[in-house]
Amino acid sequence: MDRWRTFTNLGARWLLPRGMHDVLDARRRRKAMEPSAAQQALLTSNQSLVDAHRGQRCFIVCTGPSIKTQDLTGLATEQVIAVSNFFVHPQYEAIAPAYHCFVPYHPPITEAGWQTWMDEAAAKTGDAKLLMPLCDRERNEQGGRLDQRRRHYFHLSPISDAWSRRDPLGPLPTPQSVSIMALVLAFVMGFERVVLLGVDHDWILSLDAGSHFYEESEHALVRAGYNEKQMSTDLGHAWRSYDRLWLQYREVRRWAEDIGVSVVNATPGGLLDMFPRVRLEDELGRPVSSGDEDKGGK
Repeated sequence: MDRWRTFTNLGARWLLPRGMHDVLDARRRRKAMEPSAAQQALLTSNQSLVDAHRGQRCFIVCTGPSIKTQDLTGLATEQVIAVSNFFVHPQYEAIAPAYHCFVPYHPPITEAGWQTWMDEAAAKTGDAKLLMPLCDRERNEQGGRLDQRRRHYFHLSPISDAWSRRDPLGPLPTPQSVSIMALVLAFVMGFERVVLLGVDHDWILSLDAGSHFYEESEHALVRAGYNEKQMSTDLGHAWRSYDRLWLQYREVRRWAEDIGVSVVNATPGGLLDMFPRVRLEDELGRPVSSGDEDKGGK
């Protein structure tokens, strides 16, 4: 039987067209990454998020250094999706984001560092609903730290057609940056206007400077030895990372255009050029939809 399988595989390798190999490889990768039955059952809770904020506006607040130049107090009455380590911001409690988004664990982050960071996140994110990758569920829930928290897990997939599947019960794109994941989920939730803050994406212009609004020592992962810029001296790697990020933003822009969502960038400065620029003060002065007055997502 093993010989026959080996012979069959070799025959397929030499006789099938390259395009067919690509199709079969994609199917195998997709099959290997499919959630288990138990995980699929967990994903059904995401249905409650679909169009939960239809017609409203949200602010996605990231952690770029430009945040230090902005007064964020006006966000207290807005729908806010915070990301990553934003919970160390002194106004986090006052803003009280409705959602907080985390990207997947990845090397060279250590398990010990991640656990410390999750402890801090659980303690400092208030009542925000937590938006997390399905692959990190066991890692993030260790010690029962999230037992009393409202949370949603999402199946993230590197398969290219994840961009065409706008279904939180199915695969969503694996993000190059947490801002991408937050944008995708904002679309799922039906927001019609999405305002970006703190998406500087300009760390390559100053490799020796901090790339966040906070001191690096305020991040548990950094204290545990994680260095986000440890590969920055390899400019080839850096440019490839930027290329992947900009390609994903281009997919996001195309998605937004397809579904009629307006995405604008209220980050002062920075390199992101995919979306129209606005000033935060002007955006906060805009009329809002009737649903925006109530932060019902909380």
